[in-house]
Amino acid sequence: MPRTTWFLGQPIFIYLPPLQAVDELVESLVTRLDDYGILYIIYSTDSGYHISQHRLNPGKECEFEEDINIPLIIRGPGVPVGEADVVTAHTDLRPTILKIAGGKVGWEGLDGSPISLEKEVILEAKEKRQEHVNVEFWGRSIPEGVHKFSLDDGRIVSYGPTNTYKALRLISKNYNLYYSVWCTNEHELYDLNVRPLPFPRIILLKNQERPPPNQQYLPFLDPLLSPTRTPHPQPTPHTR
Repeated sequence: MPRTTWFLGQPIFIYLPPLQAVDELVESLVTRLDDYGILYIIYSTDSGYHISQHRLNPGKECEFEEDINIPLIIRGPGVPVGEADVVTAHTDLRPTILKIAGGKVGWEGLDGSPISLEKEVILEAKEKRQEHVNVEFWGRSIPEGVHKFSLDDGRIVSYGPTNTYKALRLISKNYNLYYSVWCTNEHELYDLNVRPLPFPRIILLKNQERPPPNQQYLPFLDPLLSPTRTPHPQPTPHTR
């Protein structure tokens, strides 16, 4: 996929105007809601978005940081101004809202845990909060932008039929790892503390003929990920 100014300008030109409209809507909405007193606002997105990174058409279904590392902004009484670098996921929103509302948190089977909102608790959470977040995607990778998949004439450009994966982000002050298992049985492990490459790969394929390097990580990562324990309702999600 070319990374030319012309090619990048096409999806960015399409992408930015709607985003600017959302920004203006958020500003007017927050200004209006401020008149109602005690109020918490939670702002996030369902996915990220890559534009030509990794030589891919624009899209949001991939495992890369551009697609899965998304913003989460919480505004409300007692929430300190600034950024908090604590491991969180969308599954934490439900218990967080329950805690704000005074409901019971910690029921058996409830995914996630409340996000710390007070300054003192945020500092404590950095040492005690969970270190891992699960990421998964079932289905196809469909390109967007000017060279997108077209429903009009059935064209398929850079179509990814085997894009089903389960992944694990493992983060602490000592390590920053990303581990994924694909429907085609590739196992990938990345050390995100190693730059400048976006994804320095330290394990290529678990099913290759010669044993991969750093294989000692796998007995610890596979139980956390449980790649075969959550079946998809469709027998072959990566081909439908």
